[in-house]
Formats: sequence, C-alpha cells, structure tokens
Amino acid sequence: MLSLFKNLFTKTEEKPFHPGIFRNPLAEKVSWQPQKSGGSNFKNFKLVLNGSRSLIYKPTTVSYFVSSLFLIGPFIYFIFFLAIKPLLFFIHCWAFVLSIHQNIYL
Repeated sequence: MLSLFKNLFTKTEEKPFHPGIFRNPLAEKVSWQPQKSGGSNFKNFKLVLNGSRSLIYKPTTVSYFVSSLFLIGPFIYFIFFLAIKPLLFFIHCWAFVLSIHQNIYL
C-alpha cells in the first residue's frame, strides 16, 4: 500500500518529445515549453495520442487523488467533528452522571 503512494509521487522518466512527428511546419515553430513556471508540484495532465492524428490532455492519477481530497475532506470533517465528537461528549457526560449517581446511593 505504501509503495502505491510512493509510485504516485515519484517522477517517471518521460520520452523526449519531438514535434516532427506531426509533419506540420507550425508544430516545429511553436514552443512546447510552459510559458510560466510555478503551479502545482506534480503533473496534472498528460498529453496522449488519441487515434492517429489528434492529441488530448488527460488528467493523471495524482490529479484525481488530490482533487478527491478536496471533495472528501469536508465530509470527513462533518462526520467526525459535527457528528461523532458531540456523541462522544454526550456519552462521557452521561457516564459521569451515572458515576455520581452510583456514589450517592451506595
């Protein structure tokens, strides 16, 4: 299980990209480097050859994982802090009341 998470965040070696595969003079004139540095510390999307003549950007597994944290996180907060914690507090108070009650009538 731990190796699965390590594999998600380790850098994989990518094949060098050469725009000559498109056989298009415009593809060789265009810069294929990011315009601005920064952003996330992991690869959000990967460029995938779709069929023989088109490319599409697909989200990576890491981007699905990170976005799911933002979706699931509030539910975990709600369940623990707003539902379970008050219940535990109620049980603790009730046990305290019962212990006092037993001490008085023993």
